[in-house]
Amino acid sequence: MDGKEVESFGEIVQRAGGSAVLATLSPIDDQSAPELMRAFYRLRYLEGRDKASALREAQLSVMRNSSAATAPWRGTVLSASAAVGTGSGSGGEGEAPPWDGKGFSHPYYWAPFVLMGDWK
Repeated sequence: MDGKEVESFGEIVQRAGGSAVLATLSPIDDQSAPELMRAFYRLRYLEGRDKASALREAQLSVMRNSSAATAPWRGTVLSASAAVGTGSGSGGEGEAPPWDGKGFSHPYYWAPFVLMGDWK
């Protein structure tokens, strides 16, 4: 082993010439992630925000929105490697936290996303 097995996809993309990568640090929820991405791209390309502020505002938007209050799907996640699993909702590793009726306010739903590289 030469250490390359721990390189992240984001680092590999940047080495290949990508100026910035929006990546995740942990599994993501398959209902909140699309909301966050829609908000991010709307803020970035329709409103002209830089990447860092677009991500911040998208995370705040997902955190504050209660549009998920009627969501029946708790526990379904997508990992950064696109593996799909269904958790019991107990809040264990790779599972959504217990449903509290507060939409996506828990950090599980918006905190895994990080911007690597050029933030502008």
